[in-house]
Amino acid sequence: RPDGEAFPFEIDAFRKRCLLEGLDDIGLTLEKSPSIDVFEARTDAEPWRPKIVLEG
Repeated sequence: RPDGEAFPFEIDAFRKRCLLEGLDDIGLTLEKSPSIDVFEARTDAEPWRPKIVLEG
C-alpha cells in the first residue's frame, strides 16, 4: 500500500519457497531432473524389469 501499512499473514514454508523462487509445478519437477535422469537410465539399462504404470 502507498501508505506503508503492512498486512501480515501466515504461509507455510513450502509455499513461501515457491513464491520467493517463482516455482510452479513444472519448476518443481525440473528440480528433480537429476533423479529422473538416474531412474530413466536405470530402466533403460534393465529392460527385463517390468514397467510400472499407475492408472488414475
